Amino acid sequence: MRAAKQATAVRREQIAAAALSIVASQGVPALTVARVARLVGLTPSALYRHYTGKADILGAVLDLFRSRILGNLAAAGAAPNGLEAMHVVLMRQVALVLEFSAIPRVLFSEEVYSKEPALKAKLHDLLQSLVAGLAGLVARGQGEGIIRRDITPQSGALLLFGTFQPCAMLWFLSGGTFDLAGAVAENWELFRKAVAAPAKEKR
Repeated sequence: MRAAKQATAVRREQIAAAALSIVASQGVPALTVARVARLVGLTPSALYRHYTGKADILGAVLDLFRSRILGNLAAAGAAPNGLEAMHVVLMRQVALVLEFSAIPRVLFSEEVYSKEPALKAKLHDLLQSLVAGLAGLVARGQGEGIIRRDITPQSGALLLFGTFQPCAMLWFLSGGTFDLAGAVAENWELFRKAVAAPAKEKR
């Protein structure tokens, strides 16, 4: 049973990656069960046994994003302190967008925002998980005495999120010519200086 579940998880990720490939080259409107099935080597009828349609496949894409984001947060746990952990998450998010250029197309598509309430709720949950994870890292840094204590973990998390999200949108809208990694690296330095605890607060 466990092997079957693992195989299903791998297949679901393959389908999500195929969907992202279609969206990257042709946009969300071009996403169909038949096209996804063809890319992963299945018949449409075989795919329909697992997915009810386009919205269900977009749900798999959001699940893939969530899995990668949680993986980024987990990887950051090995960083020496909360501030460095946030830097790890930030740069891994950049790498995620560069790997899957279709991410902004999916996240801001009409299907996710207005046509499918279940997808909108799933996206909300995904972003909430990211913010909660970042807030935990802010709290960790405050406990270590390296992040100022006059900000709430949530506000610190949202501030960090803001160093990345506008840059990702500019990168997407520019067709990839905007220097995403460079801009985020500069924003990180500003963020780090803004949230660093004054010398008298540090242990």
